[in-house]
Amino acid sequence: MADSVALWDTVTKRMKSSIEMQEKDSEEEEGQDKVKDDTRPPSRGLQPERNPLSEVPSASRTHTKERNPLPEVPSASRTHTKERNPLPEVPSASRTHTEERNPLPEVPSASRTHTEERNPLPEVPSASRTHTEERNPLPEVPSASRTHTKERNPLPEVPSASRTHTKERNPLPEVPSASRTHTEERNPLPEVPSASRTHTEERNPLPEVPSASRTHTEERNPLSEVPSVSRSSRPERSGLTSTMTEPGFNQPKVELHVHLDGAIRVQTILDVAKRRGIPLPGNGVEEMTRIIALEKPASLTAFLGKFAEYMHVVAGDREAIKRIAYEFVEDKAKEGVVYVEVRYSPHYLANTKVDPLPWNQKEGDVSPDEVVQLVNQGLQEGQRAFGTKARSILCCMRHMPSWSKEVLELCKKYRHEGVVGIDLAGDESLDCQGSPEHRGVFEEAVHCGIHRTVHAGEAGPASVVKEAVEMLKTERVGHGYRTLEDQALYKKLLAQNMHFELCPVSSKLTGSCDPDFTKHPAVTFRKDRANFSLNSDDPLIFNSSLQLDYDTAQKYMGFTDDEFKRLNILSAQSCFLPEVEKRELLHRLYKSYGMIRSTAF
Repeated sequence: MADSVALWDTVTKRMKSSIEMQEKDSEEEEGQDKVKDDTRPPSRGLQPERNPLSEVPSASRTHTKERNPLPEVPSASRTHTKERNPLPEVPSASRTHTEERNPLPEVPSASRTHTEERNPLPEVPSASRTHTEERNPLPEVPSASRTHTKERNPLPEVPSASRTHTKERNPLPEVPSASRTHTEERNPLPEVPSASRTHTEERNPLPEVPSASRTHTEERNPLSEVPSVSRSSRPERSGLTSTMTEPGFNQPKVELHVHLDGAIRVQTILDVAKRRGIPLPGNGVEEMTRIIALEKPASLTAFLGKFAEYMHVVAGDREAIKRIAYEFVEDKAKEGVVYVEVRYSPHYLANTKVDPLPWNQKEGDVSPDEVVQLVNQGLQEGQRAFGTKARSILCCMRHMPSWSKEVLELCKKYRHEGVVGIDLAGDESLDCQGSPEHRGVFEEAVHCGIHRTVHAGEAGPASVVKEAVEMLKTERVGHGYRTLEDQALYKKLLAQNMHFELCPVSSKLTGSCDPDFTKHPAVTFRKDRANFSLNSDDPLIFNSSLQLDYDTAQKYMGFTDDEFKRLNILSAQSCFLPEVEKRELLHRLYKSYGMIRSTAF
């Protein structure tokens, strides 16, 4: 027993000695560690220190995350107090509260407070992101931060990221447009980037590219072969023949100055000549068109001479007279005209009771009175068939004052059957001072309430316009371009709201105006907001149409759709219809132009 006690004491002493030696060794090791720790920069409380060595960019991260751009340096976890390891080959030492040594030096995934992602590709520096973070699938494209606003992807191989609230056009056609919030469209053809459209819409300028979906309003181009262009930048047209199959202004129109005998179809002339056995100087529509039509600017005398090529065919023929009136309404309906006042001389279409007989005709049995009846019938039937309201104006001729009295009587006789006014046409060099018959007829027209218009200021000077206004008491001026030569007269007529019947294409080919349409008097009338209309005058002889006059005004004179609407409303206000019918016409235009306001109840 004593031996056992002694053995136990010996063992106990040896154990105490061993413990003391271990504690001493431990204290020595701690001293050595302290010397090593002194070589590191001291910590600064809760704020991380910036590493003075640019090769080690592992900064502390709290709330905002950054990727470690150097994969060889493991970023140790830091809580509250974080320091960078100044030596990339030495794993970070123990740190206060919590500390981990990264066992794999080549994997820089360091734990981060709150939210943290590991970068799967060490060569891609992840830019800082606030609140939201995305992983960039391509290592060579740095993923820029996006917060609420979208950025364009500068590289064509990378699809643009989702965008919120606002859309931007992708500048590279190979990059598919990613999803967009609120409005979205995808361009079906990569070569043509589809621009975003909101609230307002434009037509696709390339006919072979289907238009993308548009927000709020959408239109399909009905003419696949015709590029749809803005009204302000229409393509150039060579010559006077319109090459545009899409009309420039395709809304309802009013025409006040067009001659029936200058608007006959060439085919009708051929048909009537064949039926009546009358020879013509040409065969077929094309050849006769070349003979009749003016191809370049000429004198007014040369223009008037064109009527002699065909008028003898239709004059004095009842069927032909009624037919040309009917077909006239059909042609105007196709041009979008809802109301037209067509003028003609009854004596030029008659072959009896007229002296002298026009166009070298033989005496027949169709009088000026019957001509008016036939024209009225043709216009009325055309109106019923095609919906365009047509009325007529009877013309006196300056060189034939002996006809004027009968013209006035016909106006009074048929004023309730389609005749709405009287006109004076012809050579303007023959003034009314030398022809008192014209002056007396127009004075009586005033007393009888017959509406009046006069050709003036087309080839003649401004004095002819003054005579028409002051002596003949005209309500409208046919043409009137030379009015601008007398500024006092022009300003007076502007103040009186005098209506001018302008015919752009006609004025060029008759030599009445400068052939440069940009210098046409219509430009001045437009700028001064004068009261005027656009008209075709004699489309047969000019091989034209009313639409060509509108296209010309838009292309060369700066007219807009709003100005076309305005001049058509002014035309309706200045027409010779009775007041009730005039209000109906104006209401139709206002409705078509979207100018009638609906009342909310």
